[in-house]
Amino acid sequence: MSDNLRIFLLGGLTIELEGNPLHLTTRKNEALFAYLACHPNQPIQRETLATLLWSEKSQKEAMGNFRTALSGLRNVAAFLEIDRSTLAIKDTTEIWGDSLIFERMEQIALRVSPSGLLTDGELKALTEAVGLYRGEFLEGFNLRDADGFEEWARNQRERFHIAATQALQRLVTHYLANEDY
Repeated sequence: MSDNLRIFLLGGLTIELEGNPLHLTTRKNEALFAYLACHPNQPIQRETLATLLWSEKSQKEAMGNFRTALSGLRNVAAFLEIDRSTLAIKDTTEIWGDSLIFERMEQIALRVSPSGLLTDGELKALTEAVGLYRGEFLEGFNLRDADGFEEWARNQRERFHIAATQALQRLVTHYLANEDY
């Protein structure tokens, strides 16, 4: 994976480009980019994104705000595929994202052998996944007047919290079974 663009969503929101912090112009722009980063290679309808971020506005106002927000994504425009109806992270873009890596490693480790013990690969993947969980998904990141985004973020927080708890339980079970205290 490329280290050109890195996005940290577990334990807060940090976006880095070539190792340097990247600040987008508004919180809504940061939220928009975070949402897209969680859906790599998936074109998302502009109307869906506008409604997500401007839930309290009419569709016309939300779309107007969305068009304005797009101009604030200049710093990351090279990583986006923008057309008349959708927006997405480019297919060819390799973004390192802690939440994406966490999900991949956690999925590998969830395939537990019948004995309940982890293979070396599962143990490594699960340990790395747990290491990426530095805190809640988008911890401390809130948006006013964006009920759709806030609901999505709450669901993600709960999902990642449950996954981290299950991962830790599997590690504890493995180490206890191996008497590796």
